[in-house]
Amino acid sequence: MRNEAANALWGDLDKLHKWSKDWNMPFNMDNCAVMHVGRKNCRFEYEMDNSRIRQTEEEKDLGVIIHDSAKP
Repeated sequence: MRNEAANALWGDLDKLHKWSKDWNMPFNMDNCAVMHVGRKNCRFEYEMDNSRIRQTEEEKDLGVIIHDSAKP
């Protein structure tokens, strides 16, 4: 069961998907990921356009690797 914050995020993802369709700028789902940060994170699964967004423990952005533990 999702909590209020997770439901809000689901709603935001739906709005983003609708916006991307309206403007003909679809998301590249291969480049989308969810990173769960924090020990008490419930680690919900999220979807956009009926496709599950992959979960990751680390991501590289602008040459910097970010890990879900937030440790350097």
